[in-house]
Amino acid sequence: MAHVQQIIDRAAQDVGFCEGPNNDSPFGRWYGVPNQPYCAMWLSFVFFECGAPQPASCSKGYAYTPAGAAWFQKQGRWGQAPQPGAHVFFRFGGPRIHHVGLVVGVGPGHIETIEANTSQGKAGSQRDGGGVWRRRRAAGIVGYGYPNLDGGVAPPPSPQPQGGGAPPWPGRLIRQPPLMQGEDVRMWQAQMAARGWKLTADGAYGPASAEMCRKFQAEKGLEVDGVIGQQTWNTTWNAPVT
Repeated sequence: MAHVQQIIDRAAQDVGFCEGPNNDSPFGRWYGVPNQPYCAMWLSFVFFECGAPQPASCSKGYAYTPAGAAWFQKQGRWGQAPQPGAHVFFRFGGPRIHHVGLVVGVGPGHIETIEANTSQGKAGSQRDGGGVWRRRRAAGIVGYGYPNLDGGVAPPPSPQPQGGGAPPWPGRLIRQPPLMQGEDVRMWQAQMAARGWKLTADGAYGPASAEMCRKFQAEKGLEVDGVIGQQTWNTTWNAPVT
């Protein structure tokens, strides 16, 4: 089994790589999907070379970041605690996960990463940049996938409600106006925040919460009404993070 430090050392060898025209990279060619965004293909390549493939989509790994996140969730190896060696999934605006990198260090309020297909600094595209770079990140993080490696990469999966699904629906429709408050509102807001949505768990269901609810419903193909009924409630816990 590969060791965490082996993965990090191998990833560091690619720092400074600059892509060719039209996203040309050896990582895309190796995976069989050339001239496409390659953050996930690079990370798959690193793990594959170290003898620790993460077969989310095929024996080589994954090219589509939501597929990688969904695979880690299905394996019970997903959470919100950063650890060196973890796959960190990002959403820099937009409706879904669209970037991934490797955690190489954890600091106060931030993580240190190595990422492919990103820009060297804050200027430029963070998810479709020009090379492999070391980055410091504190925002845009959706969650972490924990590979099975030597060296202690994976903390226990995040606690799940009893039975592995959503907590019982509170039995009332959460909507606004008027302003609705309660522990059920706070629970829903906290779960949305854990999924990567920018929402404060203050227990008050106001316009900001309703707007996030509508966006979430649209993303998951639910009726878009901003009302937390039983289906929206259950989907908040049970649907894969995308």
